Amino acid sequence: MRTVTRRPLLRVVLCALVLSATILLQPVPSAEAQPQPAPSRLGPTTASTASDSTPVALNQLRPSTLRPDRPVSLGGVVRNTTEESWGAVQVSMVITESPVTTAEGVREARNDRGSLALRAVLGPGDFQNLGDLAPGEEAEFSLRNAWDSLPITGSSGVYIVGVEVRAFDEDGLRNTVGESSAFVPLIGPESGTERVRMAMVLPLTAGVPLAAGGYANDALAQQFQSDGRLTALADLGASAGDFPLTWVVDPAVADAATDMADGYRMSGGAEVAADDERADAARLWLSRVQSAVTGQDVLTLPYGDPDVASLARDGLQRALTPTAAATSAALAELELPEQNLLWPANGWLDRRTRNAASRIAPAMTLVATDSVRPPRTPGVYTTGREGEATPTIVYDRRALSPRASESTLQWRQQLLAQAAVTALDGGGSVVVVPPRTLTPSAQWAESEFFAGLDTRWLRPTRLSAIADRADAPQARLRYPRRARRSELPVDNRNAVAALVRTSRTLIGVLAEPEGPQLTLAKATGIASSLHWRDVPDFGLVLGESYVEENRTQLDQVQVEAPAFITLSGQEGPFPVTVSNGLKDEAITVSIEAQTSDDALRVEPIDQVTIEPEQRRSIPVRASYEGVGISNVTVRLLDRNGSAFGDPVTLRVRATQIGAVIWVVMGIGAAIIFGAAGRSVVRRVRAREAAPTSRETSA
Repeated sequence: MRTVTRRPLLRVVLCALVLSATILLQPVPSAEAQPQPAPSRLGPTTASTASDSTPVALNQLRPSTLRPDRPVSLGGVVRNTTEESWGAVQVSMVITESPVTTAEGVREARNDRGSLALRAVLGPGDFQNLGDLAPGEEAEFSLRNAWDSLPITGSSGVYIVGVEVRAFDEDGLRNTVGESSAFVPLIGPESGTERVRMAMVLPLTAGVPLAAGGYANDALAQQFQSDGRLTALADLGASAGDFPLTWVVDPAVADAATDMADGYRMSGGAEVAADDERADAARLWLSRVQSAVTGQDVLTLPYGDPDVASLARDGLQRALTPTAAATSAALAELELPEQNLLWPANGWLDRRTRNAASRIAPAMTLVATDSVRPPRTPGVYTTGREGEATPTIVYDRRALSPRASESTLQWRQQLLAQAAVTALDGGGSVVVVPPRTLTPSAQWAESEFFAGLDTRWLRPTRLSAIADRADAPQARLRYPRRARRSELPVDNRNAVAALVRTSRTLIGVLAEPEGPQLTLAKATGIASSLHWRDVPDFGLVLGESYVEENRTQLDQVQVEAPAFITLSGQEGPFPVTVSNGLKDEAITVSIEAQTSDDALRVEPIDQVTIEPEQRRSIPVRASYEGVGISNVTVRLLDRNGSAFGDPVTLRVRATQIGAVIWVVMGIGAAIIFGAAGRSVVRRVRAREAAPTSRETSA
């Protein structure tokens, strides 16, 4: 995306750089504490990865569901995260004896795995010696146990399988130094369960740190790198094979990748060349995404993923109109289908937000269970006004979302556990909607994520297939009080409102507004993005940079007039000069002249077009009934007739001096000709009265 002008703003640049440095140094919050983390942070946020501080990381579990006569294999890494050496490290497999059979039981087990009694698997090969591990060292493990050696009841349900790590400390005592576990379902053929339909959403979203002068930081570019979050998501989706997925794409992210692939500008003025590794990473990511989404469903968010709820709260739904246009343009460029999705932050939706979202014409809506009045059960509903109602998927964002402490494998097993208890409860559907900031762990490929979901009682499907229900009831929406506290602050919303106003004015001034109009539409989506909820100061800098840039450009269009003019009669012209200081854009404006005296009238002035860096003098005709002095205020109007810029006031004096002069000249001429006539008459008479010389001599 290109901005209307490339001149960086010094104040914006300094603020953006300071805020970017502050943001990048902040610690990463947990998934529960910060459900919508800032995309400008570089580390995993709502992650499905075990961090370096985790002593045990599971990344392999085969099979993903227990099957009679099939051995169970576990693999992973043990890491000494302490400052003491571990001696004679041993890893053992453990498992619960009895299964959990309800969704409530799975939830409780997930929240407190330590409360469940896990029994060690006894038998040959039930543990593995890893030797000594110094602080910071790690070692891989792989355990394999036969079905017959598992101390379980064998009843259908969800078991917990894991590993326990024991080692000698420096005092010579053997202690448990780490453990990790995952759900593993067992659905026997005798249970008579129905197949469960599963639809999975994968979000390709992130905050786009683009200010008016360029990118404020490289946070997004780093997510395009080979080890970046967005690349991991694209690769995870590409590994789905025949598993149907529903991608949720923010066009601003893909648009930014396209922009970066050709080289881009930082807000500090630095240029990133097209052959830079960051540009190469953006190109490669685009190629990966295009491959991953081929043949899959794609739902699109409004450009920049604007915070619809925050905008609706202040009556700023008009900001969604330009983002809808930006979405269409970006998707056409990316050759992606346009199926608009309404997915409010945290899945919280109220009636006002839903009505405001009609401007983006959503084809589908995603709502969390805690935003629906009791019974608040997941399923298919409808929301919206009569005649505008759309299919609405109500999903459980807690039960099916990964937690910061879980690996990608553990998340997969959580999904299988939910599907298993749904099957035991009579069947139905499971809709997996992870948070926008889903981050696959570094070992996601080893986890065989989609291969592990291939089981006889699970039927993968598309989200659109689940949403296709003619008799869906109307959802009764509620908006939790905590939802309002997490919205964008008022300063950010005010910046968006100012951006909408100044953009409308600038677009109305430009003679050919199509290009700048699209640029400003994209800017509106970026400035109002819900990704700035955790870092509102950063989002505010972005929004204000666009506002200041608009005002700077509008200041380049000015009107000038003499301070005092005199009309030599009852009517006449006076000059007004319009200057266009823009370097690349022609303008189309008209002039409005308002008077303080009803006796003074100014004729309307037609619109004029002025080329870049040109000035034009425009004659303004005025008429005055009488004699006197009056003020005239002159200001510019855009193509829509709206005033902008600073007005200019001049004083106009009208006199009848022209008529007086003609009268005086007429009287003078009459006197002169009259005097001349009298002189001639006198001479004639004198000649007639005087005797001739001949008569005198006689």
